[in-house]
Amino acid sequence: MASGSMRSAYSGLALVLALVIAALAMGSAAPTPARSVPLRAAAVSMTLNYSDPAGDVFEMWTSNNSHVTDASGNWLKFGTPMSVDLQRVASNDLGANVQILLKVRASVSALANTTYEYRLYTRQDNATHYIVTFRNGTTTMVTNHTGSQVWNLTANTTVGGVTSLGWLGVIVNKTALGGSANITAWDMDAQAKMASSPYSYVDYVWSLPGNPGSAPAFIQGRVTDAANGAGLANVNVSTNAGGYFTTTNATGYYSLPASPGNYTLTFSLTGYDTATKPVSVQEQQTQTVNAALTKASDLSSLLWIVAVVLIVVAAAAIVFLVARRRKPRAPK
Repeated sequence: MASGSMRSAYSGLALVLALVIAALAMGSAAPTPARSVPLRAAAVSMTLNYSDPAGDVFEMWTSNNSHVTDASGNWLKFGTPMSVDLQRVASNDLGANVQILLKVRASVSALANTTYEYRLYTRQDNATHYIVTFRNGTTTMVTNHTGSQVWNLTANTTVGGVTSLGWLGVIVNKTALGGSANITAWDMDAQAKMASSPYSYVDYVWSLPGNPGSAPAFIQGRVTDAANGAGLANVNVSTNAGGYFTTTNATGYYSLPASPGNYTLTFSLTGYDTATKPVSVQEQQTQTVNAALTKASDLSSLLWIVAVVLIVVAAAAIVFLVARRRKPRAPK
């Protein structure tokens, strides 16, 4: 009878240990990578021309990148500085290359505090797009993914032209964009920004016409630590559509231009749980979306703690049962 009880006890303990090992294996196993779905190549026109003659340079607070507004909440706009007043963004298909062009009202400024940026969208789902930046006389290109390769396109950059110093042109080889076979769509936008204190000046050119045609809608807000309310820097803020993304500044503020529509905003930062929030914006409207991120819990550490506790309990039970079995019976 005692032998049967011992076998039952050992079987139960073996089952507990098996469950612990299985839980640890599930917690430490690497996640299965998502399968990439290839996109079918299609004939894509890479010649675009978007104009914005409105002269709508926005004034923004340098500290948090939010719009400066009047008493009625309207964005303040200025015609100066004209070096960041965008008038046109265009692209031309050159066969093996594509030429991208940007025009400002005055002259292009090759200064450290002035940035001109093109965004090139080559996929229908906008999962990957390219950012071409001209600043202080240097032109670089990266993708929107962390750790992207950096292409130096300075040698392919032309400032000015025969009739105007307001043109900025860059030649991009299609192989750097993944090759013609992987360019399944084509769209672009551009922005120019001059940083100063306490205000910065920024302008945009989009495919959507109107005034302000350059920034038809805007999303802004602040991302904080849920535990203490401190602003979080370098949080990635992106939309589920349109390919719009940015990062928070040193105090947690972000400013994200977007076309009118319905979006899901994703806030992500290493060491914190990712958060999502819906937002709907209309033309010439700003929506404020704040987020509080919670530090990620270490599931693997928790599983190890549970495992150690269960193993200690199981070992103590085995010692108790063995000692009890060896104890001599009292004489009858």
